[in-house]
Amino acid sequence: MGMPLKIAIAMLVIVTMTPLVMGMVDNAETSMSSVEAEGEAEELVEAIARAYYGGVGCEESVEVSLPDGESIEVGGDGAYRYVVRILEGEVEIGRIHLNTPSVPVLSGTLRITGDCTVTVTCVSVDGVYGVSVAV
Repeated sequence: MGMPLKIAIAMLVIVTMTPLVMGMVDNAETSMSSVEAEGEAEELVEAIARAYYGGVGCEESVEVSLPDGESIEVGGDGAYRYVVRILEGEVEIGRIHLNTPSVPVLSGTLRITGDCTVTVTCVSVDGVYGVSVAV
């Protein structure tokens, strides 16, 4: 086998492998940012539990820093009152249920993006104990 043929085969291998490697790098970057957002959501869930256990009027604050394109959505209607959702764009990529303790978010739906301070307050609305979440 001559040198030009070996070079041609090597180039063919490189050309076919490059898209695969680039795809793996993109997936790794996406996974890292979703891990970061999940960590921020877990910190928020811990603040919700601390405020709830502190009783009505107890207030907890947490600094949140989310990558571009990712957000955390807290509360909502029905069962979503007990859920913290992690979103990439409009697609849900993770979910944490507020079940230890089972705490409803009574302040409606809040979408958190970028860098901000989130305040969680234990409240009682019409005899129902839960939390209010605000930026």
